[in-house]
Amino acid sequence: LILLAARLDRIETRKTEGAAVVNDGDTITLGTERIRMRGIDAPEYSQVCRKDGADYPCGKLARQSLVSLISGKPVSCTGWQRDRYG
Repeated sequence: LILLAARLDRIETRKTEGAAVVNDGDTITLGTERIRMRGIDAPEYSQVCRKDGADYPCGKLARQSLVSLISGKPVSCTGWQRDRYG
């Protein structure tokens, strides 16, 4: 228990909030920070998917869904860390 408590103080906890710019279905820019949402793997903005033999712009649809979800509301991010994309 003591070792766990000793390690917890070393975890970087950051917080930022404000108006977000939606980059794609799983990435936003908040201030100067580009933030990928943990646990979400959405298509890239330019990605095209195929369903029932027809192509559709799944990347653009993913971005539009996130834009609709946020819809001008303030966003708050807490306790993130860097991943392989930055």
